[in-house]
Amino acid sequence: MEEQSEQNRNLTLLGAAHSLNHSLFLITPPLLSVLMTSLGVTKFEIGFASTIASMIYGAGALLGGLLGDRIGEIKAIAVCSAMSGLPAPLMLLAGSVNGLLVYAATLAFMAFWASLYHPIANSFISKAFKSRVAEAMGFHGVGGTLGIILTPTIAWFLGTSFGWPSAFVSSECSQFCWLSCLQRKPNALKMPITPIQKYLIFCDYVGYGQSWSSTPP
Repeated sequence: MEEQSEQNRNLTLLGAAHSLNHSLFLITPPLLSVLMTSLGVTKFEIGFASTIASMIYGAGALLGGLLGDRIGEIKAIAVCSAMSGLPAPLMLLAGSVNGLLVYAATLAFMAFWASLYHPIANSFISKAFKSRVAEAMGFHGVGGTLGIILTPTIAWFLGTSFGWPSAFVSSECSQFCWLSCLQRKPNALKMPITPIQKYLIFCDYVGYGQSWSSTPP
């Protein structure tokens, strides 16, 4: 019974990671008109930037399995989460200088690290939930779907209330919360946070704090 409860807690944590992973590409759509006005770009230009990021997100998955095999699945998931949050404060710069290139490069960087998640998480689930792999995969998928459902509304509220960069930075600040939970999990999902990961968490925290002082476009 205790083992079952621990597995359920671990699965909840993985579902949250899956939700945050899918949220990346659901921030721009509800804020499209705000972004276009702020950056001074056309639908084609911002669509092209999003397409490139989506291609990176798809192709990068090919490298996810290699990373998971080399350093271990949980450590790889933590690194992906931390690194995808590293450039979040740059969205504040893009919002203040009307920089399409800054926005596109930041989105692409985030997409690359986020792209590694799925093969790593699936590999971990197949090993950690041997007696209920299909069930675990299903609940893990539900976690991702929740991110798809909730992110547009949350992004719209934050973006229209505090400026569009705050939606991106707040999403990455959620990675900070997830990494903090990961640090506290016992057994299978427990791992120390390295100095570089602490630095990346600090970057998330600083960017999150700055976002609330930005003026909405």
